[in-house]
Amino acid sequence: MKTKIYTYNFTSNYGALLQAFELGNYIRSITDSEVNFSNYHPIRFRYYEFLRPMVTKKPRKFFGHLKKNYKILNWRIKNKKYLNFLPSNNLDKDEYSIYGSDEIWNFLNPYYGFSEYFFGKDDNKKKIAYAVSIGKATYEDLDNAQKDKIRNHLKKFYSISVRDDNTANFINRLIGINPEIVVDPTLLSSSHIFNNDNFIFKKDFILVYGSNFTADEQKKIIEFSKKKKLDIVSVGYFNSWILNNELGLNPSEFFEYIKKSKFVFTSMFHGIILSIKSNTNFWYTLDPIRKYKVRYIISKFNLNKRLILEMDKHDERINFDKINPLLKDWVYKSQIFLKNAFNLKK
Repeated sequence: MKTKIYTYNFTSNYGALLQAFELGNYIRSITDSEVNFSNYHPIRFRYYEFLRPMVTKKPRKFFGHLKKNYKILNWRIKNKKYLNFLPSNNLDKDEYSIYGSDEIWNFLNPYYGFSEYFFGKDDNKKKIAYAVSIGKATYEDLDNAQKDKIRNHLKKFYSISVRDDNTANFINRLIGINPEIVVDPTLLSSSHIFNNDNFIFKKDFILVYGSNFTADEQKKIIEFSKKKKLDIVSVGYFNSWILNNELGLNPSEFFEYIKKSKFVFTSMFHGIILSIKSNTNFWYTLDPIRKYKVRYIISKFNLNKRLILEMDKHDERINFDKINPLLKDWVYKSQIFLKNAFNLKK
């Protein structure tokens, strides 16, 4: 059996790379099939992901992103047997097509936008959507012609699951079904890329993952670091208000930073997801671009008291003894969704 996955993968975003890797890894483990990835990515997206961050007058930022791109390339080469890419039009030999996860149905994305390719255009195989998202888009953002196009594509899917309730509501209004909301692929299992215990840290630290923190949020984070007598390390994004910007990491090393940090401060969906996975205490800010998927995961685990600006009002530590059983149950249901989609025994 052969399966092809359609998702964001030609990227420098750690979360996008890890979700693609883990979805392929899990499908391979339950189906014993050959899993390949589509290499579809517009040229403008390549610029956005790899070159735009390096357009800067700040040497630290330029060389940091240069090192990051190099480390990610090496990581992809090292794991090429798990991330096998084929031409986007090579469909004939595949029996199943998996669309997701990530915001591949976000028709407001300025670099992918309304791409019928990600809605299964010209794909006559058995199509399954796993943990897809429309991001910050809504039903009202589409005109009638676009709604008709997407509706026609979605009706041809064998099975659909989504990442958040905003996307679930969108699907329901379009085609009248209630898709299951499933876990991000990074939570489906724990492959070798999440085990890098040889990565040694010389001292404890606070981790910042993301950007666009307000001045008040920056102040809160700095005050907290002084109170705890811990250094601040920024990963993935250059933050000029932080002295130590560690941009040159591959995805596995990035997860080690989350796992080994004392606290995580993040504006990113996968910053929250991977903190939960590793039982690392975190605080978050609600970035408008990611509001729906972040709100859903925060509500799912009753973590509404983890906003950075409200951290003085609440306990600094999360009770993961309450969260882990909820996560285990959700992971199990998500695994069952995929097994049913592949017509496997539970």
